[in-house]
Amino acid sequence: MIFEWAMGFMRLTKWRGYGLGGAAILALGVTTATARTIHVDASESTVRALPSLAEVPWANLKPGDDVVVHAGTYPDVVVITGQGASGNPIRIHAVGGTAPVIENSIVLEGARNIVIDGLTVRDAENSGFILRRGAEAITISGSKVEHSGLGVWIGDGAKGRHRILNNTLNDNQTHGVAIDLVNTAPGEESVISGNRIFRNGMHGVEINGNGYIIEKNTVFENGQTLSGTSNIHLFARTPNQDAGKHNVIRYNITYGEKDDSGQDGNGIQLDQWCDDNEVYFNVSFRNDGAGIAVFDAARNKIYNNTLFDNMIDPGHSHAYRGELVMASDYTKNVNHSTKNLIANNIVVARRPENVAIYVDRLSSGNPNVIGGNVLFHQDPAGQLFFWKDSRGRDISDWNKRKKGDPDIAVDPTFRNPGRPTENGLRPGMNSRLPKTGKSVEGAVMADLTGKSLKKLPFGAYAEETQ
Repeated sequence: MIFEWAMGFMRLTKWRGYGLGGAAILALGVTTATARTIHVDASESTVRALPSLAEVPWANLKPGDDVVVHAGTYPDVVVITGQGASGNPIRIHAVGGTAPVIENSIVLEGARNIVIDGLTVRDAENSGFILRRGAEAITISGSKVEHSGLGVWIGDGAKGRHRILNNTLNDNQTHGVAIDLVNTAPGEESVISGNRIFRNGMHGVEINGNGYIIEKNTVFENGQTLSGTSNIHLFARTPNQDAGKHNVIRYNITYGEKDDSGQDGNGIQLDQWCDDNEVYFNVSFRNDGAGIAVFDAARNKIYNNTLFDNMIDPGHSHAYRGELVMASDYTKNVNHSTKNLIANNIVVARRPENVAIYVDRLSSGNPNVIGGNVLFHQDPAGQLFFWKDSRGRDISDWNKRKKGDPDIAVDPTFRNPGRPTENGLRPGMNSRLPKTGKSVEGAVMADLTGKSLKKLPFGAYAEETQ
């Protein structure tokens, strides 16, 4: 849930954090029939190298061209408009083992089939990487954006099939990754995978779009400057905006999101009107808000996640005090949290004032299905659930209230509950729950094809490090 004042702040800052302004297309070059290797070396120590990024013929790059950036500092704004081909992209990368630093934005405008690897963007006033105006099939991998306006921004008429892979995006003023109303068609989904996204001012990952796969990321300690944010956030601005739908959030580790004055700080949030998404095999712990929050969102499938010791609520500002929260904007009676499926999750509350699962008054009257979950409270006096208008600890009472297969109340006996790591939580040696599958970024995968949810393993476990 993002409050109006927060959205106003976003609108006021958007032109600085996302856009570029009047940057010009950089130098043109002579097109050749064969692929070229172009070296760029700010120290001018490499024979036949260009001394600056501004001298690269970005507009005339062709399939197979290779731009090799040597160590050094480059103050240039880079605008890449060349187009590679599927299977024969244009490559822009650092020399092995070096870390060239670009102190301005790298803009991909109308570019296609570009692979960028191993670059560092630092202290850019706007976004580190900007994908816009028809940019398609861009891969950004093994790179960094830090201390800039934003990490990676995709908006302003960009297309799909992007790959944001194994990057580090930290300490930026706004978001780590932001999608600004760019939808992708089935088969052209964009993937945000394997990134470390942390200590950014607002959301870690902000998806105002459809058709994104957010997977295998470690996202932590974002929300440093603005209340109302989450580590991973799906968002639609209005009920009629076609955004926040048909996304997949899976195999992520998310923890430590900040919010000491508002209602958020969640590990993962499906915000208002974000419908028909799947959230599975994620591990979420020690966030200021919920591990997973569904706020006026419908027809979502949330299964096989592990949530533990969330809702820290340092400012005592949160109304919905649960590890897993399903709620609505009761001030406006929106009542859109409906037809969701919540199954096979492990949800463990640790703090006495919290419950494992919280379903508010409006959502409790809707045909949501909740079943096959493990619910537990580590405090013997703690309450297990909130339903409609009351709390309770009796699992049989809980099962009578909601639709779906029975939930169970057993201790999953995590081995490291006091100190979860970036690989999440580990099952104890005497766990009464099955530990199956293989580890991917701390979360257990299973073959979902042809299997009903109730037959899948519980939660998302991290394997013991050998």
